[in-house]
Amino acid sequence: MPGRSGPGARARRAAEVARLGLGVATGLAVLGLPAAALPRDDAVALARQGRCPAALPELRRALEAAPGDAELHLMMGSCHARLGAWPEAVESLEQARRLGPGLPGVALPLAVARYHLGDLEGASRELEAARASDPASEAELALYRGLVTLARADQAAHAAGLLEGARRRDPAGVEPVASYYAGLAWLEAGEAAAAREALGRVVSEWPGTPWASQAAAALARLTRERPAWLVLDAGLEWDDNAVLRGRGVELPQEIGRASDGRAVWTFEAGGVAHRSRRWSAGGRLRYAGSAYDDLDEFDAHAPSASAWLDRALAPDLTARLEAGAGYAWVDGAPFVSELRLGASLHRDAGRLGTTSLFVHGHRDEFFFDSDDVPDGSGRPGAPCPDPADPVCGPPGLDERRERDRDGEGLVAGLEQAGPLPFEEGAWLAGYRYHRFFAEGSEYDFQGHELRAALRAGLALGVVLDLRGGIAYLPHDRASTFPQTDDLVAGRQYPLRGGNRRDLALWSDVALERPFGRRLRIALRWSWLRNRSSADVFDYERHRVGLFVTVGVGRWEGWR
Repeated sequence: MPGRSGPGARARRAAEVARLGLGVATGLAVLGLPAAALPRDDAVALARQGRCPAALPELRRALEAAPGDAELHLMMGSCHARLGAWPEAVESLEQARRLGPGLPGVALPLAVARYHLGDLEGASRELEAARASDPASEAELALYRGLVTLARADQAAHAAGLLEGARRRDPAGVEPVASYYAGLAWLEAGEAAAAREALGRVVSEWPGTPWASQAAAALARLTRERPAWLVLDAGLEWDDNAVLRGRGVELPQEIGRASDGRAVWTFEAGGVAHRSRRWSAGGRLRYAGSAYDDLDEFDAHAPSASAWLDRALAPDLTARLEAGAGYAWVDGAPFVSELRLGASLHRDAGRLGTTSLFVHGHRDEFFFDSDDVPDGSGRPGAPCPDPADPVCGPPGLDERRERDRDGEGLVAGLEQAGPLPFEEGAWLAGYRYHRFFAEGSEYDFQGHELRAALRAGLALGVVLDLRGGIAYLPHDRASTFPQTDDLVAGRQYPLRGGNRRDLALWSDVALERPFGRRLRIALRWSWLRNRSSADVFDYERHRVGLFVTVGVGRWEGWR
């Protein structure tokens, strides 16, 4: 559930607002002081003209001569606020109030400064005081009352009303600030039509300003995003190593070959259940499957589900929490289940694209066990104690236990993705760290992975999609699997020393041809080469196929 935004988030938002020039009320507080109340010297003249960088040194010199002059402290505080120096503004304005308890014009700039420092309660008190002491500033009061209200939970509609009221009272004094934040407030309140009207007003009436640019971006997001999507991706492909056969490893008698053709498909449905200016939440259901021509014992079905919660921390920064679960059957029998939980930060870096920082944890549970190899006498190459055993292993080693793949894993990484200046142009580069703790020693590992992707439009509407990566996966212990050269029928095999090391290289290449917005046909080729110090894990795999993708709505797979 959304709560009050924290002081850090409010301060960052306040700083962003300050950089865009939100100093309306503080500037009017200075310029609106009665002439009779202002000292007749150069400092006062500069402050009244709004030339605060030049006025501040003169005000300091004037205060050295008259430290008890409340009006000089007021002008000092108002200039600090105009320049976005909020702590200094609060200090000077509080001093003005102490020296001149009935001095008008203090409450409003003090409310502004406290708001930008994230002190919503203090800002509210000062705004109420300003309503009683400075009724001439109704528009500015309504503006900041709306901004303070917008920062509170579940008051977006009330905030929008206050901001719209500020615009109606004095559009020249508070626009485009009032309309921009009114649009965001209407958006958070779920009033899309009112949000479009307010944001559209900023774009049309204040072209070329940062406010218009941000309003246009908000309108584009509002127009582009759809609440749901439905996609089916299906195809036929040839897999030359469907069983992931390792170097020199003999296939079981019941499996005649390692390669086969298969049909593969993925169905995905998802949607956004809630969206506001700060929060959005949604979920997706996914089902992937495959059916082989001959190797039907490798037919697989894998449904999964996930849900996410997004929180906008700043205009260009979003945090996401995501949880999910999956299950897979192979040959009709339970194969593996997975639970996932992750957190990520996504920053819009403008022309550079999007920067993503993430960490995901997962728990895997496999529903099959390796067989325990009969123990040998303890001397490699010696005959097995039981002549009926085809091979035997080192005594005391429980292969069933040590090859248990159940465990917990962690993936953390940093990725940068951005557009390229041509049709369908996009790029991605990133690093991922992997760590897995298995219940058996065979599968404990850590890893370092580099990934890259490039997407570009070619002639005749064809789109080229290239993806690839390299991962180094050093394991914590030596493998419990023998090398194929060490296997001799009826003899105890040795285990070689040295921790297991894997180096995986992979690439995916696709040529896609879109037909409208809902249909794509693609020719895809995938390659995986896993080089391992253990023969059973040393393999290569090629897949090539023709696929058709049909979808409606917004699907991240097409991004």
